[in-house]
Amino acid sequence: MITKQQFERFNQHFTVREAVTISAEFDLNVTFDEVQDALQNMTSDTFFQDSSWNETYSETTNSDGYGIYSKAHDSFVHPVSDLDDIVEFIEDKMDQCIQDLEND
Repeated sequence: MITKQQFERFNQHFTVREAVTISAEFDLNVTFDEVQDALQNMTSDTFFQDSSWNETYSETTNSDGYGIYSKAHDSFVHPVSDLDDIVEFIEDKMDQCIQDLEND
């Protein structure tokens, strides 16, 4: 069983993240004046990048799993699949992992 102090230390240094694959669709949202301006200023090649888009659909199509990530380095630290894995990490590996990350 972990303590509140251990949990708070975990939250200070780590986050649990799920990596997913998302399928999404967006509709272009521009005015005639914006189109005219892009054509006149020869920015039509970057027009899509610079324009406003409205998300019309999104769906998570695949989960690549869960992991513990370092907040300081925004890097993957340890795979997890359930809460027990997180508790085990906190109890057995967290302190050493924090030391290793601080020495990098």
